[in-house]
Amino acid sequence: MSLNLSQLAKKAIAKVLIDIICADGKLTVGEVAYLEQLQNVLEISDADLEEAQYMSVTGSLSIIRDLPEEIKSAVAFIMLEMIQADGEVDEEEMKVFFIVCAAADIALPEAE
Repeated sequence: MSLNLSQLAKKAIAKVLIDIICADGKLTVGEVAYLEQLQNVLEISDADLEEAQYMSVTGSLSIIRDLPEEIKSAVAFIMLEMIQADGEVDEEEMKVFFIVCAAADIALPEAE
């Protein structure tokens, strides 16, 4: 999955993923493993991840909103995969997903 993202876009995506992970108050092995996999695939360094934690939510959403539609679709898929990474779909994590999609103008994925 090569999305050709800027460093700022990578950090913005990492920020929303961190927010999803933290939404239910539990950090699971599955979430950590998926985040590490994404770090490798999207080339997000540990330093980028650290910096992402301190980004503003509104700034991150603004950056994501300006991404091309195909990348925003990929971000929606990545968020859903993160929500399911621990084997359960948490209501709080889904709330973050819907808020991010609405605020960043991301079309909701079609049900399969």
